[in-house]
Amino acid sequence: MGLVGFSIRLQMFLSTCLGLEFLGTPGQWARYLRWDASTRGDLSFQFKMEASEALLLYFDDGGYCDYLQLSVVEGRLQLGFSIDCAETTVVSNRRVDDGSWHFASLSRYNLRTVLVLDGQAKADEVRPQRVFMKIVSDLFLGGVPQDIRNGALTLPTVRNMQPFRGTITDLKYGISQPLFLGSLKVPLESEGWCTVNPCENGGTCSVVDGEPVCDAPKPNTGAASAVKRSTTICQTYCRCFGSNLNLACCVMAENYFLFVLLTTAREENVATFRGSEYFCYDLSQNPSRAASDEITLSFKTWQRNGLILHTGKSADYVNLALKDGAVSLVINLGSGAFEAIVEPVNGKFNDNSWHDVKVTRNLRQVTISVDGID
Repeated sequence: MGLVGFSIRLQMFLSTCLGLEFLGTPGQWARYLRWDASTRGDLSFQFKMEASEALLLYFDDGGYCDYLQLSVVEGRLQLGFSIDCAETTVVSNRRVDDGSWHFASLSRYNLRTVLVLDGQAKADEVRPQRVFMKIVSDLFLGGVPQDIRNGALTLPTVRNMQPFRGTITDLKYGISQPLFLGSLKVPLESEGWCTVNPCENGGTCSVVDGEPVCDAPKPNTGAASAVKRSTTICQTYCRCFGSNLNLACCVMAENYFLFVLLTTAREENVATFRGSEYFCYDLSQNPSRAASDEITLSFKTWQRNGLILHTGKSADYVNLALKDGAVSLVINLGSGAFEAIVEPVNGKFNDNSWHDVKVTRNLRQVTISVDGID
């Protein structure tokens, strides 16, 4: 994975993405930033489907004990979860395989988890020694990436579940929309693959075997060719992470930052975003194979939460973000995700002052500092 130095200036960015239309294709998945519900949290979404068996969503602790899986079994929602290896299952009374819209929500409260379907609630709790759920992975919808090794999955059988076929929309963590990290074989709701052309530099998109193909793909030669109107940001970002290229892409989502990954030149670059552009760079032609890498950046903003950068693929990535005014680094080098959080001595980092971030990798050891604070 290549890590490059860059500087970024942050301001407020707003946007909303359409829902996701899952085709039930083997290998499909959509990925959102980790849902922080170790002790308390709410998640909600709307969906419709006709199949009687499918995986809706999944996350876990990286291959140990804790997981949460929401699936459809015999036409009914089935919630399974484990805390400290104490497992239980909740099944809805109502069927959902009728092609109609349904509203579902999950609420976590320490050892108790509640499933609500169309206003009908069912709950259960476990009695482990530990009173909180460990959550390491991001949230997966409709399927799990095939390149995540079995040892990094707490529930490896999730791979064998029927991929979800239907539409999921209005996904929220509490009252906020989560950050969309990417997808594979998942077009946007009510949009054809080529409704928003994913081809750069004049290429023409066509659909072949259910996937977009560019007739004359050309390399991206500069920052200007990577900038698009805000109306196409979400769609293009889906295509970036849905391709087989090792792309480093940045996205704008509601209440989150829009970011860029700049060139490998070690020169200072400052970019100001007003909410209608983003940068997406292909680093696959010049990957870093060195034993050590470094990311350096500076930012300032008033916002408490937001994506700073995301680079890599599904099980091999670096994710840097603001979380409640602290800087969060989530890194996965292929053996499970690890999170480090840096908080200032006084106040928060979202004080609209410049802050310097440095992420260093030496072999498999990763460190982060913000304004010299480790």
